[in-house]
Amino acid sequence: MDEATSKRLPKAERRKQLLETARTIVREEGTDALTLGHLAERAGVSKPIAYEHFKTRSGLLIALALDIDDRQVEVLLAALKRTRKRLSDVARVASDSFRASRTLY
Repeated sequence: MDEATSKRLPKAERRKQLLETARTIVREEGTDALTLGHLAERAGVSKPIAYEHFKTRSGLLIALALDIDDRQVEVLLAALKRTRKRLSDVARVASDSFRASRTLY
């Protein structure tokens, strides 16, 4: 357990850390490996902390999906701000952002 995961974090920061760890687990081991117990172990926290944030595995999976969706929207909006407002340009940016967003999980 490293110092960053073992120290007490504000709730919002801990949730962010847990979601980042969950994404890593899914990327490296697949969704079947994503349990609250395994998440707690990989994040260097106790099981009750993981349960406090997500309650159930379903709650964790929903939170992870929503987080990925939020990140995808952020990527798209940032890209749209940098492009001309022509249909072909917007379509290209939307397509490129979708492809790039696959690296978010």
